[in-house]
Amino acid sequence: MAQRAAPASGSSPGQDGRVRSEFPYAVEGGSEKLVRTVLKTLERHVSAGEWQHLKSRVPNSFAALLP
Repeated sequence: MAQRAAPASGSSPGQDGRVRSEFPYAVEGGSEKLVRTVLKTLERHVSAGEWQHLKSRVPNSFAALLP
């Protein structure tokens, strides 16, 4: 069962902060692992060409998370 996460001490704003604010539950491995797992799953459901197109269209900070 998911539990509300405690605010991260010293966390910086950005993607992690946004994930925490929009999905405020504790996840084993942390929110970055959750995001990476979701992206790996998404990658399995789109063609290689679509995936490369997506990677070329998102900001570099986000593209770095893509598998």
